[in-house]
Amino acid sequence: MQHEDITPDMHVMIGDAPGVVLHTRPAPEVPESVFVLNCVNSSTTWIPAAELTERGMMPSLPSLLPAADRSTLDDRVFWYGGNEYHIRPTTELRYTVERVDTGATIVRDRPTHMNALLAAVKAERRDDAPVEYIVEARDKNANELHMILDGVDGDGRLRIESPEDGPVATLGQKTAVHRNWITGKESRRSIYQFNTYPVYADGWIGRPEQRIR
Repeated sequence: MQHEDITPDMHVMIGDAPGVVLHTRPAPEVPESVFVLNCVNSSTTWIPAAELTERGMMPSLPSLLPAADRSTLDDRVFWYGGNEYHIRPTTELRYTVERVDTGATIVRDRPTHMNALLAAVKAERRDDAPVEYIVEARDKNANELHMILDGVDGDGRLRIESPEDGPVATLGQKTAVHRNWITGKESRRSIYQFNTYPVYADGWIGRPEQRIR
């Protein structure tokens, strides 16, 4: 892949291992590299962009990782939009999320790590507006489906100008095709929900709005 084509939260392949791009700032000693999470062993490292392959998946929720500089065993970190966030326990056994680069507190007093992560992701907003939206279909098990209708791209997703266009564009769509990325086999499945993702000028894709069919 080319470095300029890679965005934070993108799903990639590191050889035979699936990974997720955490941020795209190159390491000084590794030009054109990006910082990647190996989803097999949970390790993180800089990988040259040319050694990565895009998986064609939409971004998923961030992974909770151990904090390298944690003060307690309960500290966690996650990456979202190219930024690192630290989840710290409070004395009341609740959790606060801080953005590492600014030191800003994003959310306070959440009951679990995952609740804190979800609240922080929802609270974080970019200053610029999306330039378009991508609509994808999923089955009841949250598997991505390939829609068969006019205007979809090679991954079976639909690009629209406004989220309000989604229900009209997908009207009447009840089933779509599931493609197993390992075996290549295809099967027709019922659509359970549509996800509408905002896409920004730099190519980064944010968290989706979900609509049950």
